[in-house]
Amino acid sequence: MHRVLEWVLGKNRDISLIEQAIEDENLEILSQLLSCIPGVDYQSALIKACARDISFVELLLEHGGNAVLVQQSLEARSTLLKIAVENDQVATVKLLLEKGAIVNATSSRGATPLHIAIGENLSHLVTILLNAGADPNIQHDEGAAPLIYATAKGHVQVVKILINHGACVDTCCEDKMLIMGTKASLNPKFDWEQNTLLHSAARDGHEHLVELLVQRGVDMESRNMFNQAPLSLAAEQGQVATSQLLLTHGADIESTVELGYTPLFWASYSGQVEVVRTLLRAGANIEAKSFNGRTALHKAAQSGQAAVVKVLLENGADIEATDSQYYRTPLDWAASKGYSDIVQLLLRQSYRKDCYTPLRHQSLLNPVLSRDSHYQSQ
Repeated sequence: MHRVLEWVLGKNRDISLIEQAIEDENLEILSQLLSCIPGVDYQSALIKACARDISFVELLLEHGGNAVLVQQSLEARSTLLKIAVENDQVATVKLLLEKGAIVNATSSRGATPLHIAIGENLSHLVTILLNAGADPNIQHDEGAAPLIYATAKGHVQVVKILINHGACVDTCCEDKMLIMGTKASLNPKFDWEQNTLLHSAARDGHEHLVELLVQRGVDMESRNMFNQAPLSLAAEQGQVATSQLLLTHGADIESTVELGYTPLFWASYSGQVEVVRTLLRAGANIEAKSFNGRTALHKAAQSGQAAVVKVLLENGADIEATDSQYYRTPLDWAASKGYSDIVQLLLRQSYRKDCYTPLRHQSLLNPVLSRDSHYQSQ
């Protein structure tokens, strides 16, 4: 008892002595305090203990922190199990589950212990929770099921574990209400853009996940609400590695949306130079036309992507191509938008090719040339 008194005199009294002993990780002092202090707040003590070694949890449970507390919700609907998972306390997680902890209990935001383990990439805890009955398809309040969450995080091993435990999301309605099934499906549409797991992995550059999903038989030509296949989405986002991987596995390099945009269009419009090069090396049709007759060069010139324009020209893009909507060439579009650097690129190319003129609307070009002359004279 003398040691306990010495320890007490040197402590901050802003928290209980029980909690202070746990914080100090002093098991001997905690044991003596539990034997002599009446009215212990076991809930507060267990909250602190679950973030530490299992021996503290076991001692509290032996002295009266009964199994009912293990099952109760805490502030913000948290639980002792969630605290143990957050702190990667494997032995404590197992103990709490044995004592009846509710494995699918949700927090105030709807997250379960499984969501927490996935977010921290704790694959060992994911396995323990699933084996203890965690629902592999349970959603949190933001609508993400575990498989979706793991895919978005790029946690390959966790995705494998979830799939092997029957994770599935069968479809998605326009109101974002997810309909869960009992048979594993890898072609769900799970967000407001109706992207599949492969869309998400390709868009975010998760090569290993793309490989895993393709090997598992995912549909590489599934479409989101913009009618984009995963390759088009990866191209738009500048993901060279996942674009190449999809191409290697046979993704359609000329897949189009209703507007006729191919992956090359998406990459050109968004200025993804390296993806443009990748697609061209893979045989993309540089002269493919959209619904209004525009080519990738039109799209790059129209959106001010000078570096892409240069690559397309180097690969033989037709500078005289005219769209069917406004009868404009790429030069017309660059001039109309005031992109003088692209105008100069296209004019130089036209001189090299000895074209009659790639410009259909001279009035569009005059302001750009006039402005450039003004700057050069200053």
